[in-house]
Amino acid sequence: MAVQGATVDVSTTAVALNVADSDGVQGQTLLVRHLDADDVDVHLGPATVDPGGAAGVKGCRLQQNESLTVVVGPGEVLYGRTASGTVTVTSTT
Repeated sequence: MAVQGATVDVSTTAVALNVADSDGVQGQTLLVRHLDADDVDVHLGPATVDPGGAAGVKGCRLQQNESLTVVVGPGEVLYGRTASGTVTVTSTT
């Protein structure tokens, strides 16, 4: 798989940060970076990620100027969502 990168605007509706791998076998390693000037947290998780929800659905919080490497399984997609506002993150596979 070739290295791919995207800049994604994340807001109060969950948005996909990657496209599921096409072969359904390998999975992907994502580097997600929150370098936006706005101090708004991004919550990472499944499509149902909810920053204001129950502990199991809040996902992993990514704060301003943080980066996180995430391994997603074959066919999986990682989503980002904010509690308020819009921030831009980069996602590289």
